[in-house]
Amino acid sequence: MERRGQHRTSILSPICSYGMCKPSLQLAPRVDRDRTWASVGSHKPMFQIGAYSHCTVNDCEGMMIAQQRCWVCGKPSRPELSDTACSLPHRQLLYTESYRLLRWKQDAYQRGLASDLTLAQWAETLRYFKWKCAYCQGPFESVDHFLPAVLGGGTTVSNCVPSCTSCNRLKGGLAPDAVEALPHETIYRIQQYLERRVSRVRSV
Repeated sequence: MERRGQHRTSILSPICSYGMCKPSLQLAPRVDRDRTWASVGSHKPMFQIGAYSHCTVNDCEGMMIAQQRCWVCGKPSRPELSDTACSLPHRQLLYTESYRLLRWKQDAYQRGLASDLTLAQWAETLRYFKWKCAYCQGPFESVDHFLPAVLGGGTTVSNCVPSCTSCNRLKGGLAPDAVEALPHETIYRIQQYLERRVSRVRSV
């Protein structure tokens, strides 16, 4: 339990033990969209420190807990189940992706390439592409390195997108600007997305 003044909040629940701070489903204006801040009546967040937000009511020293959101669909997660999933199937899906990601990161490490892609970053990329192939919007089956590993592309947030087996095979080990089997508009769209992602990571 966290204690500040006369108010208490529980690490396991986004609801203040005094009933003043209830979860809100509206996104807060901040980079981390996997969290949302509570606001009821005149009890509103004043400033944020880590996973907490201080209350602004007079001399109230209560704190409101950030509500975690599912990494698969963006809905509120279920604390009793997982901080990162809203259902058992979504939790299992994240387990599957964590094993897939570990395998690719180990391969990059053995090649001496960058391998710092986190599960949270990969899940955000998958949500952006709606858990489908970034190239054809078909079923997602694998991780594609936009700049292939044979050309020095690592397993990083700025180089990995979901792909189906067919598109992965068509792209092969070619540099993005050398790929002829896939539409240039598609390659450019994905390149722009990856550039935005790395810009966001650097700004945090």
